[in-house]
Amino acid sequence: MPRLMPARTTIAIDFVRRRLRGVEATMHRGSIHIDRALSIAMPEDIDIDDDRMVGTWLGRTLRKHRLEATRAVVAVNREHAVVRTLVLPTDELDEVAEMVNLAMKRDLPIDADDAVIDYIVLEATDSHIEVLACAVPCRIVDRVREVTSVAGVTASRISLRCFGTASLVNSLRECRGRGILAIDLGEDGFEFVVSRDGRIGFTRGVEIRPSSEGIDETIVTEVRRSWISHRLSEREEEEVSSGVLFAPAELADRLEGWIGEATGIDITSIRKHPRVRVPDNFPGDAWPLAGLLLREGIREPTIDFGSPRKAPDLAARKRRTVLIAAGMLMVSSLFGWTIGNLQMSRERAVNADLEGKARNALVEYHRNRRDVLRVGHIEEWTSVEPDWLAHLDSFRAFAPDPDRVVLDGFAGTLLVDPVRYDENGKVFTVDSEIRLQLSGEAIDRDTADGLRESLVESKRYLLKSNGAESVGGDRLAVPFSFQLRSSEVRPAPASSPDEPDEASDAGKEGDG
Repeated sequence: MPRLMPARTTIAIDFVRRRLRGVEATMHRGSIHIDRALSIAMPEDIDIDDDRMVGTWLGRTLRKHRLEATRAVVAVNREHAVVRTLVLPTDELDEVAEMVNLAMKRDLPIDADDAVIDYIVLEATDSHIEVLACAVPCRIVDRVREVTSVAGVTASRISLRCFGTASLVNSLRECRGRGILAIDLGEDGFEFVVSRDGRIGFTRGVEIRPSSEGIDETIVTEVRRSWISHRLSEREEEEVSSGVLFAPAELADRLEGWIGEATGIDITSIRKHPRVRVPDNFPGDAWPLAGLLLREGIREPTIDFGSPRKAPDLAARKRRTVLIAAGMLMVSSLFGWTIGNLQMSRERAVNADLEGKARNALVEYHRNRRDVLRVGHIEEWTSVEPDWLAHLDSFRAFAPDPDRVVLDGFAGTLLVDPVRYDENGKVFTVDSEIRLQLSGEAIDRDTADGLRESLVESKRYLLKSNGAESVGGDRLAVPFSFQLRSSEVRPAPASSPDEPDEASDAGKEGDG
């Protein structure tokens, strides 16, 4: 049960794009009352890359609208962040920070030393710990600190807007226990969040710049792309049953139906919330900021790039213990001090060993995974073994008496497509086809035509005659040449059309 905070006033702001959004709220027993809110476009004469100019305008604008708190939660947009759900093979919380850093740095699109990484623990068991890890470039965090410093505001927390959206969705009773698509939409872009019980799954942020098609068409197109990306990466626990839209009223009225058609699910615009009291002029694109303050009020764990979680310094902890014990024992015995240093060395060795095991385990897992996929690929490829004699025997079943048809040539070709891997079924598949070149001679034209018709009617092969028919063979009167195609690599035995099956024999006996 989340612990409630006493009533206090705090603000949240967002100024990453060319727009300032801010809310000031008071906490009340697990809910918040929005006292003031604003959403203002940045003037065109403001250089967005000039931190001091932006900070000066930001401080002046906040004071003008009476948002005068000296500390603020600052939101960062999703398009600047990397978000991953990680399952770590450990039950020691002290190891989580280092393992998260190792796992995230391997997947970052930027230099790992230029990123700030933080995480929250989602689930801990005896065998593993599941975390949600996030990373942003250091320049984003540095810019937030520089701008807020010039504005006269201290960033008490630097988090992602999508966490505020997830908190709002989790507080809606009708959304609990179900996968929900939440879209945080504004004139300058949107954030696409799939959430279940407050846990963030797929998420994507898009900055919108008006195109020749217009802002509405651009937004709907990007929403459709985000929905397709989610469906392609969708896991069972992220199946979406419905959606909610957080947006300014005018924008929601225009696009709610279009977004519903683009995603194929019911989309509902949120105008009020049971745990957030908003004024009449509340801007709809500031809802996620209210969600961040609500998350602060009920002390739900969240990301803070301003003060990311770090691995505990186990060596320093042991060192302090050893030094205190050594100081107390130094007066009476130098032997106690020596024992303390030996203990400290052992603990350092254990810590280094655990770190090495964590690194090696990840490398070994990926190596084994690659080997399994290679073996599966080879086994599937080598499993295509055509039975040429069976095909020849199958053809002979359709041929008349050897005195009427003579087979001169039989050549087979195997065509194999590249091996495919099904991510959902976790299996390899390969398509193959055989091509047979048959040539021979028939005693007359009717016999050759009858052989061709028998092969066509069997539907086992696709038949094609090779070139124009000729007359006069070496042994019999009518030469023929067929090209047969079939996807059956190892055919089942085929009975001759001249030999009736058991059912037809039984019918003849009954007629007699």
